Amino acid sequence: MIVKIPKIDEIPLEEQTSWVLTLLECLNALAEENKALRDEIARLKGGKTRPKIKPSNSLEGGRKKIKAHVAFQGLF
Repeated sequence: MIVKIPKIDEIPLEEQTSWVLTLLECLNALAEENKALRDEIARLKGGKTRPKIKPSNSLEGGRKKIKAHVAFQGLF
């Protein structure tokens, strides 16, 4: 059973009590632990775990190009 855990900004402000916030934190922690345990079970059984994919640096590379371009234009 897959349950979508709502993000805090999806909950109306009047319903954001400390109890609701605590429960959301617990749900997120349990979901992360569940993922880790499923990966460990798969690893122990000799199966494949989720690939560890690093975040893309394409945005940072684009910023570097823009800064270099602006610096180059300043020379003329």
